[in-house]
Amino acid sequence: MAARGRSRWTRRDAGASPEDRRLVPDGGPVVSISNVTKVYTPYPPFMRILLRSSIKSSIVALNDVSVDVEAGSILAIVGPNGAGKSTLFRILTGLTTPTEGSATICGFDVTSQAFHVRSRVGFAPADERTLLLRHTCRENLMFHGKLQGMELRGLLREVDATLELVGLGKAKNRAGIALSSGMKARLQLARALLHRPAVLILDEPTGAIDPLAAYEVLEIIKQAARERNIATLISSHRLEEIEALHDNVVLMDQGKIVYKGDLDVMRETWDKPGLEIVFEDAASATRVAELVVNMGLATISEHDGVVLTLSSDLGTGKLIHALTGQTEQIRSFREVKLPLRDLLAKILLSGDAT
Repeated sequence: MAARGRSRWTRRDAGASPEDRRLVPDGGPVVSISNVTKVYTPYPPFMRILLRSSIKSSIVALNDVSVDVEAGSILAIVGPNGAGKSTLFRILTGLTTPTEGSATICGFDVTSQAFHVRSRVGFAPADERTLLLRHTCRENLMFHGKLQGMELRGLLREVDATLELVGLGKAKNRAGIALSSGMKARLQLARALLHRPAVLILDEPTGAIDPLAAYEVLEIIKQAARERNIATLISSHRLEEIEALHDNVVLMDQGKIVYKGDLDVMRETWDKPGLEIVFEDAASATRVAELVVNMGLATISEHDGVVLTLSSDLGTGKLIHALTGQTEQIRSFREVKLPLRDLLAKILLSGDAT
């Protein structure tokens, strides 16, 4: 088994430098997920009784998922509960195996070469149960570093540096039980970053903390990914975080990837911006509403007194130009875009995977 798990690198991971751990054999993406499917099959009848399981049919948790993550980039994975985000993370961290397809981290297969993969991944789960709450922040990291096989001399230095990075330098001797929710989230992030991994996998890292603390944690994640060139996967339900990471988003639903790419491109594909026009009086608004409908220029999304909201394929500039002669009655106008929450719901409800 040991020989089978070895790669073209001859040094054992415990003694390898962070730079060695980042090597990708073909210079490709650090994380490569190819056609991964995960199906949970039901237990035999006698096992269902013992385990009190009511599942009688197979459950497809992931369905033909493919995505790559480059070094230094952050991929935001978004989706409702049961979309398959946690299952994907469990596969990447070696906690479960795919039914079909494959995934590699730094060129190592996550199933057959899990030993090499684990030393290259920093993982922060969605809850705090893995923290040693009766031990100090420093003791938590020391324990984790020893599990990672880090040498004591380098470990002492790295623990202090990592606690400073996440803003816990002054609280390094404080017990976990005395930390706020935001500080616990920082400690989990510190533990994931301690051994300078090539890949950072964060499952809802800010789910239990307030928006301001979440913003600060996200900034630390972005800084670490940029400065340490870490390929980062982060799942989140926070809309402000999704917008902050808008250039590389995967939207999942029922185990499938519904959308993959930039949020701005998503909007261009799925959202037709409306034009909200405020008129001097209600009569002018009514007159323009009748005009655009009769001329086939736009459809009326909303008409409330002096406020008229239009939806058109012409675009704002061309639509305003088409209303020549009516502009004297216009007090103001602005583009109206779907809120991100409504946009994501619209895509999920469409059922069309791209």
